[in-house]
Amino acid sequence: MTTQVPDGTADEVVEEIRGREAARSRELADQGHLLRLWRPPLQPGEWRTLGLFTAADEVELEAVLASMPLRIWRSDQVTPLSAHPNDPANSRAGSHSSPNEKESDMSSSSNDAGIGEGELHLENDVIAVSDVDRAKEFYLRLGWRLDEDAAPMDGLRIVQFTPPGSGCSITFGLGLTNAAPGSALAALVVSDIEAAHKDLVGRGIEVVDVWHGPPFPVEARQPGRDPEGASYGSFCSFSDPDGNTWLVQEVTTRLPGRV
Repeated sequence: MTTQVPDGTADEVVEEIRGREAARSRELADQGHLLRLWRPPLQPGEWRTLGLFTAADEVELEAVLASMPLRIWRSDQVTPLSAHPNDPANSRAGSHSSPNEKESDMSSSSNDAGIGEGELHLENDVIAVSDVDRAKEFYLRLGWRLDEDAAPMDGLRIVQFTPPGSGCSITFGLGLTNAAPGSALAALVVSDIEAAHKDLVGRGIEVVDVWHGPPFPVEARQPGRDPEGASYGSFCSFSDPDGNTWLVQEVTTRLPGRV
């Protein structure tokens, strides 16, 4: 989906159409036609989007795409996709339901959760890796849930994992970020740091021994779990094959206002 705004178009016109495009995208998502949108790495001045849509046939798909306001400036290259028998989404759902049915279920679940006005929920963090298959094997070994492994076009691959019990996922792959592989630093929270450390070791993960005190600088760390069992006070850490680092922190009682 490549958009080229004609030279000389007023900024206010562009913004007005972009606003209507956003509203129409939400409508199509509610209707089950628009499943996902991605923005690949762009060159300066480039305006390009990758979209995953569902429709009964080519005629309906064209009608969906034509209903989007930016279509007046946009050209679309369509690649038909069909279900794969080994798609992990099928096994997680427990049936071979249609994309529309799955998206409807997901939408209902999200609505039931009740995102209040003004709330912002962190959903995903993109990390950089140098070898996608190697990283995928590592996160599978961690026991994280594989949500997606899709390659909708040449040069683009999207792999998404979610840690057990987490509301936030990670994504890595090809054509997603210009960040250097291994540059990510993120935190995981557990209720029992020693049990978490034992689990990681049991999975064959190279993990730093449990320590207490501030996580940084490294010189300030003291060996072992916090002797008083203070919440937020005990840690361990591990890294994926590229060096993306995961800080694991024990939290037993949250500070006021934190959820």
